[in-house]
Amino acid sequence: MILDHIAARARASKYREVRTRFAGCNDALLSEAHQRFGVVAPFGGPTSSGMLTLHCPPGKLYALGSFLREHGAETVSVVSLDYVFDRENPLFAKLEAFLRQ
Repeated sequence: MILDHIAARARASKYREVRTRFAGCNDALLSEAHQRFGVVAPFGGPTSSGMLTLHCPPGKLYALGSFLREHGAETVSVVSLDYVFDRENPLFAKLEAFLRQ
């Protein structure tokens, strides 16, 4: 649906994907990263091997990369996102609410 495409592109433009792996990542560290840098962990916390994927606002990337490395991450990679599809689509919800009137 076209509304999914539009919403997914808009959401992707707000973030860059940050990937790393390190053993020292825990809920407290993720909470601090969220508060300080506005990151979200779209797939949950780190995997059993310590792999972590975060979505971070572009203006906070360098600070987040430093923060993660200071806490034990050896490597932090950043990639651009083309689309980020969510279960809920705010554009569709607005259209649906409008049509119900």
